[in-house]
Amino acid sequence: MDGPKDDASTFAIAQNQRGDIAGFNAVRTALAGGQSIVDVAITAGKAISDLLIEMKAKVVQANQAGLDAASRTALNNDFAALRDQITTIVQTAAFNGTNIITSGATSLQVLSTVDGSTISISAQSLDTTTLAISAADLTTSASAALALTAIDTAIQSVSERLANLGSSAKRIEVQSDFTVKLVDILKVGVGNLVDANLAEESATPGAPGKTGPRRAGAGHRQPEPADHPPALPELARSSPRAEEAAQRPSRSGTAPAPAPLS
Repeated sequence: MDGPKDDASTFAIAQNQRGDIAGFNAVRTALAGGQSIVDVAITAGKAISDLLIEMKAKVVQANQAGLDAASRTALNNDFAALRDQITTIVQTAAFNGTNIITSGATSLQVLSTVDGSTISISAQSLDTTTLAISAADLTTSASAALALTAIDTAIQSVSERLANLGSSAKRIEVQSDFTVKLVDILKVGVGNLVDANLAEESATPGAPGKTGPRRAGAGHRQPEPADHPPALPELARSSPRAEEAAQRPSRSGTAPAPAPLS
């Protein structure tokens, strides 16, 4: 099928399906981008959760009785370094310029269908200010006790936000898988339409450009050129000696015998 002049209705259906395929491919691209943004956020959140667990270990050590000043200072420095690492992770957890775990992040709208429907991904801020650990320290026993409460709360908060991100990632994954399968089905459908049209044209007698040269059947055998002309019977000729002998008279006076044929 070269165009609408061959089969207008089939061409229109096939073109509409091709348009749908192009639209769903755009949706698939948008879903892939959204999936990457959420995956980066989840990876960062897991790293932050691990850092909070390490910070809790420092806090617990700082709460032991009889801790000397040098040890407390060392623990506080380690605690602050781990907290700074959380800040670094939050600031770099972006994909294509979008970060949904930083302070002040907004919800993400991911295109999910060709009609413009979206999957909403809520921002899950994981910065130290939102987690209420930015001012915590271990310089004294009292501050270490407060830090322990703050760290426990932060660990619980991060776990809840990671669960929210995981649910969002699952929604995107399910929609993306469905879109991929739908595109494959549409492509097969367009192929079936075109193949059916070609088969119909090939089966139509006298369809221009669709029939090849016919082979000669048993009743229509084409004459074959002869390699050599048919052999003609050779005329019998007598040899020159025989003719001369026939013309000379015989010594016995009898008529000469006819010359034998060669």
